[in-house]
Amino acid sequence: MDKHRPDRPPVLTWMRYLGIGCALWAVLSLFVDFSGAPVLEPDPDTSFADSEDFRAFVFMLVVAIVTVQAIAWIWLVFLAHRGRNWARVALTVFAAFWLALIGWSIAEPVGPGEQRWTVTDLVQLVLVLATVSTLYTRSANRFFRPRVPSAGQA
Repeated sequence: MDKHRPDRPPVLTWMRYLGIGCALWAVLSLFVDFSGAPVLEPDPDTSFADSEDFRAFVFMLVVAIVTVQAIAWIWLVFLAHRGRNWARVALTVFAAFWLALIGWSIAEPVGPGEQRWTVTDLVQLVLVLATVSTLYTRSANRFFRPRVPSAGQA
């Protein structure tokens, strides 16, 4: 630890737990959301795009993408926990995109006049907001921007 850096505040330990939970919830919520999706019987006259094989391919592709994003998120969480200010900024940008996707998912209509408000989306929203908000508390700001001693104090 840098001798001029203040001790790590406990709020960053909470940030680490929230960040890991956020990434795990993102991956697990895919299975919860897709398990409730209606299963349509494939029609023998349909194209591959309408087939069960295509739906399985898309699901596995989405799982792979979300897993890579979750790994990147956890990596940034650990770097921010260690005091890397650039990781804090990267997490904030990542969270802005994530919140936009969550908002799009929540506002996605599923039928005429219906909105899709799932518990998994709302929990994800709270976890992302809580993770990022812990990065900008007063004690976290002191930790990320330590004072540099003047020439006479070194």
